[in-house]
Amino acid sequence: MSALRALGVMIPFLLSAYSVFSIIYVIPQLSSALGVSVSLISLAVTLSFIGGALGGVVIGVVADRWGRRIGLGLSILIFGLATLITSLITNIWELYLLWFLVGFGVNSENGISYAVIVEVWRSNQGLLGGIMQGLYPVGMLLDAATSFLVRSWRPYMAIIGVVSLIGSLSSLLAIPETRFQSLRTSYWEIFSPQYRSITALGTVLVASAFMFTVPFISLVPTYILIRGFSGITYEATLIALSTLMAVSFGLAGYIMDRWGSFKTTITLSTMALASSLLFLVINLMNWGLIIVPIALGYFASSFFAYMGILMGRLYPPQVRATGTNFTFLLGRIMAGVGVALAASISSNLGIGMSFLMLASSIAAIASSVPLLRGR
Repeated sequence: MSALRALGVMIPFLLSAYSVFSIIYVIPQLSSALGVSVSLISLAVTLSFIGGALGGVVIGVVADRWGRRIGLGLSILIFGLATLITSLITNIWELYLLWFLVGFGVNSENGISYAVIVEVWRSNQGLLGGIMQGLYPVGMLLDAATSFLVRSWRPYMAIIGVVSLIGSLSSLLAIPETRFQSLRTSYWEIFSPQYRSITALGTVLVASAFMFTVPFISLVPTYILIRGFSGITYEATLIALSTLMAVSFGLAGYIMDRWGSFKTTITLSTMALASSLLFLVINLMNWGLIIVPIALGYFASSFFAYMGILMGRLYPPQVRATGTNFTFLLGRIMAGVGVALAASISSNLGIGMSFLMLASSIAAIASSVPLLRGR
């Protein structure tokens, strides 16, 4: 029964990643079909993060008020249908609207899934959360495989939408409902004196995790191309890094269950700071061995893996989904602009990435000390 419930949570999470990352493999096709530049198509990715910030809070309230399965089902319908309908678009504005909705649904689904794990499993919550977050690169690999098998973007989007809808909605049957009787609870409680510091510091910590992880892993493929990686070396490096990320995410969750959130977060944030400094020095001095700080950065980014579980533990059940998704709001917005920010800091992409990584890792350490000490 426990394994079935785990699959019930994991499959929609995997298929949400399958949906939201699908666009990255057909950007050139969409650019040609819609008659606009690649940069204008790429803006849809930013809009998905903004939609996710809003959707997480809105659907989080629904999940706290009417139940987790209802919130999950609504989220799945939104991102699954939006992905499917994208196969019918005829202009860029339709793409923007639909990809905003994809982000709206995907991120709310993710936020509620964290709350489900905290409420259904009494042990190994960090491990399950880490494995679940590690499904994101698996979703990207599924997109890559689908794009290889289905060469045209319209059937490609339609297939991903249908698979996501059917697979995710059927999996909901395995998830137990958790509905709370305190229906008069004010969702502004997350700003009450009791939880105000958790909300503020949690927002900073989660935002720092987003800002370290998302721009870094998004820009590494471009960065190593600039540094001369190509052909089989380039492809093998990306596969190895994706595998490292998936494994390290699960391992980080396991370590958090054993060490506690404070010790684990401080350790990984310090590793993130070290990788940032080493990456900066290598880029300033134009040295080789770039794979060393990159691999260390991929491993250190795993403190992002259990953020949803951690935030879910800090709030009471009646506002758990709302509080978790609110702390993710700023991070989701910042992730949407982080890639462009890193690229604009310096003409040297590696230096721009390094400064953003440094600022994020310092913010993670500074916020985790008062928030997690003793936890």
